[in-house]
Amino acid sequence: MAGLAALGLAVLSVYEWRRNSRITELPARPPREYKNHIHHFLTALEKDAPFDAALLEDTFLFIQKRYDCADFWITGVLRALYAYGDKLEKYRVGLSDDMKNTVLGFKYHWDQKGRDSLCTWSENHQILFAGAEYLAGHLYENEIFTNSGRKGRYHKQRGKKRILMWCTRRFKYGFTEWYSNNYYREDVAAMSNIQEFAPDGDVRNAITQIMHMIFFDMATQSFKGSFVSTGGRMYEDNKKSGRLGSKLNGIIAHAFEMDRVNNPSRPHGIDVNFLLNKAYALPEVIKQIAHDTKPVIIKASNSMDINEGIKNGVFGPGDEQLAAQWEMGAFTNHQVYKYTMSGVLRNDMLCSQFFTPLKKLNFTIMKPFYNIIAKVINPVVNGKATQRANTYTYRTPHYLMATAQKYQPGGFCDQQHIWHVTLSHDVCVFATHPAGELEESGALSNSPGYWVGNGRNPHAMQHENKILAIYHLPEKKASYERKRFTFTHAYFPMDKFDRVILDSTMAFGKLNETYIALISATPFEVSGGDELKQYGKKQFWVCECSSSETESFADFVKRIRACKVGFDGRFLRWGDLNLKYKGDFYLKGCAQLTQYKRYDSPYCIGERDADAFIYQMNGETMEVRL
Repeated sequence: MAGLAALGLAVLSVYEWRRNSRITELPARPPREYKNHIHHFLTALEKDAPFDAALLEDTFLFIQKRYDCADFWITGVLRALYAYGDKLEKYRVGLSDDMKNTVLGFKYHWDQKGRDSLCTWSENHQILFAGAEYLAGHLYENEIFTNSGRKGRYHKQRGKKRILMWCTRRFKYGFTEWYSNNYYREDVAAMSNIQEFAPDGDVRNAITQIMHMIFFDMATQSFKGSFVSTGGRMYEDNKKSGRLGSKLNGIIAHAFEMDRVNNPSRPHGIDVNFLLNKAYALPEVIKQIAHDTKPVIIKASNSMDINEGIKNGVFGPGDEQLAAQWEMGAFTNHQVYKYTMSGVLRNDMLCSQFFTPLKKLNFTIMKPFYNIIAKVINPVVNGKATQRANTYTYRTPHYLMATAQKYQPGGFCDQQHIWHVTLSHDVCVFATHPAGELEESGALSNSPGYWVGNGRNPHAMQHENKILAIYHLPEKKASYERKRFTFTHAYFPMDKFDRVILDSTMAFGKLNETYIALISATPFEVSGGDELKQYGKKQFWVCECSSSETESFADFVKRIRACKVGFDGRFLRWGDLNLKYKGDFYLKGCAQLTQYKRYDSPYCIGERDADAFIYQMNGETMEVRL
């Protein structure tokens, strides 16, 4: 019997190998450039301005072909139908029907018909797809949606359920793509349309509360209108400049009634969905927090650790559990890999460019061992999981410093940005361990890359104006890692400072009345005009800021040069701060907490499982509650 069973498994495995080899990967990106003019059209509709409707053909075709990010584009189509439906035929006869047919034929969730490489699962995509399905289902409640064969009311209820679940997770755990000045824009655009057009009061209330919460994030993590902080998903340009990198400048200026941090090269895109919103009113207390200039320490926690998600039953094989797991990018991590495989196979997703590599393990004989295999292989893509970030931000009138405290030290890192300093709209400083060669594509570089994410996370900790970060560089490449780099580097744009002093292990910068110092473990080399490299298997960066309110630049340089630093590979001492790699952080000999409440600052104090949060500023308060 054992022999027959073994033969049966062998035959089955051969069949499955042949089946897997026939799975064709579908491209996420189109073979040619598609020009999206839907957002320009929305602006024209609002102003009753002329517009050539023929320019929308690429928009419709891109959505119909289901290329990745089609949900960004259909969001604008739905706003046009809801807010300006009576104007559409003035621009072209039949335009309303073209939009309607595009909406009726779309795929709104990973469990619906059709093979493609749509990314439907990240945090911003989930609310975009859910919101689009809900609004489309309501708009065409009695129409048949051609992709599903079901009526609109069916899609409306599906979308509503996912919206409310998404809001509940944001309320309880915060954003998995924490403080992302790239993807918060997509969240706001999706929520704005739902908030303005939702027919159901419970949906409108839930979305409105989460909009308050995301704007609270922006208010507490912005510096004079530049929203550049630590972040769960950030690209090269997002880190290097608030003016050129933050995608939220228009939204922040509009919401907080600030002068826009101007970037003439970036016209409005998906953010138009918020800029044209006529229903949402940002609470005054959040505006005041954004304008606050007093020195302040802001602690918070966002997302959850994988083990926390399993323990709380948030992760699992069900669709809602997969939504919670996948929105944080947890796919191949050994604790949840079996759930990923079951979801991918159940929903026929192996043809997706994002999941095709998993076909190598699509064998019945391997199913009982999925999690063990994932643990043994431990691929570098495990770093995609944006796990719990306990963030510490110190904001003063002169600078903002922010750190994800003790974030997965030594672990893989995809797009997470661990520590950051913002000195002005144009000047930012940070360090990373490169994970790929320098690419011309910048913001679209592979993740992790030269400036995107890290090859290995540092153990970074911050207290007020000081950041300590220890880096242990890998001895060998991990599974699927592109290259192993033996240096870390700091982004230090020397030509943008008023004055720069470079010593062998110390770099000083003066910008107006603000000062910054970077200290390295080994002598650094200067590369170009903005990069400082240091080599060594075990190393550190220390960053400290000051200003003319405290001391002169000369005194600052003198004090930093005199400060004692100690480092033996595991322990880093800087003044009265001590950090042990993967261990505790001490201030004057007292261990500091590294797990924070949901909110802990003068603006709000609240636990992660709170029923409500109170935001406060200048004697004004407001409650956020689902």
